[in-house]
Amino acid sequence: MKYSGTQLLLLLLIPWSFSSCKKEIDPTPQLVLGHWEIQEAYRNGKPTESLADLFFEFKEEGKMATNLPVTEVPMEASYEVKKGKIEQAQGDITLVYQIESLTDSSMVLKTNFRGFDFRFVLGKSRLQ
Repeated sequence: MKYSGTQLLLLLLIPWSFSSCKKEIDPTPQLVLGHWEIQEAYRNGKPTESLADLFFEFKEEGKMATNLPVTEVPMEASYEVKKGKIEQAQGDITLVYQIESLTDSSMVLKTNFRGFDFRFVLGKSRLQ
């Protein structure tokens, strides 16, 4: 069976086009900036109320504040957004959040903290 150049090109492009359909979140750091408040929290797949006051505040120049673990005084840390993840660093401790979804008003993060799997559904605060 003989194929023309156009047919061969199509045969090569079709599989490539399907492989490029894989959706991977690679947000710009600017989209993460702002004060994010918890809307829903899950620990090991079950809703939890113990994180009702959780927040993240991502600032310019890779600085952030959060009250995770939930404390009265927010913790200051540095962060970096890369390859669909937010890497939070404070001293020798690094915590990685997988960005499950991100828009200008909502963000869903997943992480493992102290042996528990967490999923945070966050809303961007309009008061900034």
